Amino acid sequence: MIVVTGASRGLGAAIRTRLTKHDYEVLSLARNIEQVPGRAFACDVSSYDRIKLVANQIKHEGFKVDAL
Repeated sequence: MIVVTGASRGLGAAIRTRLTKHDYEVLSLARNIEQVPGRAFACDVSSYDRIKLVANQIKHEGFKVDAL
């Protein structure tokens, strides 16, 4: 599982799209996840508290993160 930040637009969306086209499992983080396909968590990475919360959610749901 690869975590991609900023996955809703710009470079993050391009990276997410490229990885999924090459059959990688992707977990997307973005402030607005309404337009993000696949597995996604709402997360503003400028907020340390939000990062901790999302990291705990990812762990609780049993995802094994291989790359960020």
